[in-house]
Amino acid sequence: MRVAGPVLFSVGILLGMALAGGAAWADIEARFYGFPELSNETLKGVQCPVLMTRHETGTIRAVFTNPTNKPMNLLVRADLSSRGPAIVQRARLALGPGERQEYGWEVTADNIDLGLFIFARVAHNPAYPLRFREAMCGILVLNLPGLTGNQVFNIAFAVSLLGILLGLALWESAHRPLQGRSRQTALAMTALALLVLGGLLASLMGAWLPGGLLVLLAILLISVIGYFVATDW
Repeated sequence: MRVAGPVLFSVGILLGMALAGGAAWADIEARFYGFPELSNETLKGVQCPVLMTRHETGTIRAVFTNPTNKPMNLLVRADLSSRGPAIVQRARLALGPGERQEYGWEVTADNIDLGLFIFARVAHNPAYPLRFREAMCGILVLNLPGLTGNQVFNIAFAVSLLGILLGLALWESAHRPLQGRSRQTALAMTALALLVLGGLLASLMGAWLPGGLLVLLAILLISVIGYFVATDW
């Protein structure tokens, strides 16, 4: 258990960091991809898949709301990446008073650019009292035949969470009673787990800056934990 605990914990942490880092990386690349930024108003409710594989078709979704008590026609658009110029798709939504409507755009391997990513910019035109709003997101594309991006994510997330929890439990069991250096190591490992899971949650919510910062803090903490674990073995 003295070896199994750190190994399982390390696998869980590395997978969690890979998921969080991949999600944040894709969104960061989307910000600098070259889409025109025409508004400081963020369009909420835009969702990109975290992962896709090259053989599947994914859907970028957005929710649009009419906050008024009158019917509204809302012109929406999506700029999608491609190997050439961005592909622009437009649609007009008829929204009743107070109605919420979801709209989606399909993306495939034809939308891959920079080798690993699909990028999207979703926006709607002004419609009183709504101002022009936009949002950008990115998808990390993997070359894994036989699996979908959602399956890859679910498997990786489950293995990561199980590795973190089981590894931490085994490590603490092998070092009881937790005193002195062992207690400090357990606290550092718990803090690392929280940083990684927090970074993953933030990245999945599209908050790439907090997610990226939490992953960076986790990397710094790994060196500290490595020293403590090495001296406790």
